[in-house]
Amino acid sequence: LGWVLLDFPLLALWDRDLAVLGIPLLPLAIFGLWALLIAAVAWLVGGVFGSLFIATKCGLARSPAGRITADNRADTIRRSCDESLQRLGVEQIDLFYLHRIDPQVPIEDSMGVMAGLVQAGKIRYTGISEAGPETLRRAHRTHPLAALQSELSPWTRNACRATLDVCRELGIAFVAYSPLGRGFLTGAISSGGDFPEGDTRRMFPRFQPENLQHNLAAVERLRELAHGIGCTPAQLSLAW
Repeated sequence: LGWVLLDFPLLALWDRDLAVLGIPLLPLAIFGLWALLIAAVAWLVGGVFGSLFIATKCGLARSPAGRITADNRADTIRRSCDESLQRLGVEQIDLFYLHRIDPQVPIEDSMGVMAGLVQAGKIRYTGISEAGPETLRRAHRTHPLAALQSELSPWTRNACRATLDVCRELGIAFVAYSPLGRGFLTGAISSGGDFPEGDTRRMFPRFQPENLQHNLAAVERLRELAHGIGCTPAQLSLAW
């Protein structure tokens, strides 16, 4: 769902998947169309939320210029939690992540606030996103982490070594996002023109013209490997 615009056929499909197919995890975000999507899904699925494990995030803020930056201050974390509870119409969030680590706020301070939300009964478990091994250890010492969410694919393997080792050691679940490289590893993207206007991928360095051609060569190699074993590039990426 990450790159499609909000529309009601999409929401109807999601409602069907949740209610009929029994999808147990509902990951949500907090900005722009996603905030509207959360409210719309809450309206559509109603009581189904009671049977779902709901994960959402906090720790970002939008500047007056529209730029999204990390903000792990206590007030931001608490406000994000209360707003998410209100939008979702639930009394407790199952898993609450720090969306990005704020270098201006000690991780111990942010996790102390998260621990307070657990004690208040507003969240069940805490998580963080895109944290390195040392930050992961410091956060876990302050309050036990249930999950680390980081990007992981054949294209992005930063988390493959030290961070995964720490997760295994401390019993922290690893939640991989963008396993298809934000759609790029499917082989369906051949130029920047394939991204619709307003698509946030246009902002990422890996999709800029000076980098895109190099990355397309890597995807072509992935396509060749997939063809050799009789599957699609997407299937190979997920199997990896």
